Amino acid sequence: MSGQPDVGERLERVEASLGRLAEYLDGLPQAEPKVRDPFEEGRRLQQAEQHEAAIAEFEKAFAAAKNDSQRCALHLLIGNSFYRLSRLQEAEDRYREALDAAQRAKDREGQAAALANVGLVYADRGELDKAEEHHKKSLAIHEESGNRPVQAKTLGNLANLYADRGEVDKAEQYHEKALAMFRQMGNRLGEAHALNNLGIVYVQSNDLDKARGRFKQALQIHREIGDEVGQAKVLANLGNAYLERSEFQPAADHFKRALEIHEQIGNRLGQAQQFSSLGFVHALRADWDQAEQYHKKALAVFEDTGDRLRQASVLGNLANVYQARGELDKAEKHHKKALDIDRQIGNKLGQAQDLANLGLVQLDRRNLPDALRSLREGRRIFAEVGASADAQKADELIHALEAPTSPKPKRPRKKPPPKKP
Repeated sequence: MSGQPDVGERLERVEASLGRLAEYLDGLPQAEPKVRDPFEEGRRLQQAEQHEAAIAEFEKAFAAAKNDSQRCALHLLIGNSFYRLSRLQEAEDRYREALDAAQRAKDREGQAAALANVGLVYADRGELDKAEEHHKKSLAIHEESGNRPVQAKTLGNLANLYADRGEVDKAEQYHEKALAMFRQMGNRLGEAHALNNLGIVYVQSNDLDKARGRFKQALQIHREIGDEVGQAKVLANLGNAYLERSEFQPAADHFKRALEIHEQIGNRLGQAQQFSSLGFVHALRADWDQAEQYHKKALAVFEDTGDRLRQASVLGNLANVYQARGELDKAEKHHKKALDIDRQIGNKLGQAQDLANLGLVQLDRRNLPDALRSLREGRRIFAEVGASADAQKADELIHALEAPTSPKPKRPRKKPPPKKP
């Protein structure tokens, strides 16, 4: 209930170029120049994480699109850029437009891609049952069409969802299925993704030796195929595995190696993620000034790139640093900023975490009425999105605070922010 997920949930899931998002291009690469040229420029900008500019190019292509299949593909691309900007409602709106266009065109592959991406929006909001429903519908279409590469990727998305729910056995089962399919197809990048994601599951189940083994297998494949982004993300995951054992120096070394790769390839978001991870290492060492500096570096990049989901996470991390230093005004201010952002982008799970952490700061300020209000609202949202373990922790804390003669409750450990791939 501390406001950020466990180390296992911080680990970076490595997927295709734009992360977990499904892409469906229909015939856009072969379309007439009025559609193809802005589409290709939009793809270039999207790959460079210049999403506002990418959206403008895709809108030009959309205006010239000739049929609903092309419109479906462009809605998906625009939605993906909104998603990467953490503008979840706008992303969902475009994915639903894509679904409508695909249904009009009787385009089953387009429908499956749109369903999968709506599922990812629900997952980011913490609405995991709805996310599962959409991923299963997407998987059924891919099984019907025999599209094995996308089946394997969708199995991985379902596995990630089960991991987020704490169903680690089920998550392992689905990732193993995806791994077997990628190996049968000779898809080495997909194999590396599945190995990485299995490593995450083993971290969550505290089997850290097996986790590091899977990460190292994934890292070797990424090196062999020349995938620098994949290398950086798996190095970061190895760092997190060391962090889980409180081996701070090896953890920091891996984060710095990942940071070096992101700097070499000019990946600003990747750099910011490593700044955040290094900030967390320093926080665990109670080196609050260094922790603050790294988190501020991360926040500056996320603000500059418009990544509001990560802005909220880092604001929460900064609040935790200020709380640890006894700067409670700053801590409360930063948690409230994070809460405002999570409300604006519709991130319900983030809202619950922000409220829980805000309640803890208010408790430190001996403001029991406000603390109880924040904790109760956080508990309500935890229960609403199916985060039963967090809801139970909130209940226990609330009951302890309401008991007139109870000792001061033990406070939950502060944990680091989520990392969207």
